Amino acid sequence: MKFEEITAELMKDSRFVDDLLGELTVDHPSLVIDMIHGNDLAREAILSQYEQMLESWTWRAIERGEFELTGGN
Repeated sequence: MKFEEITAELMKDSRFVDDLLGELTVDHPSLVIDMIHGNDLAREAILSQYEQMLESWTWRAIERGEFELTGGN
């Protein structure tokens, strides 16, 4: 599978998404609060953190052997 396909598969699992969002909230609570209150800079920072975490978690799933990476990333 391609990297993006693996990420899409992981995101189909609500537990994965819940864990990812939970970790993001614990690691960056003030950004989450600022984002809820309409702060665009906080929203951009949260999206950036989310993308970085999603990439990291996808690599971990590949390293654990849950998915096989083919066709590059």
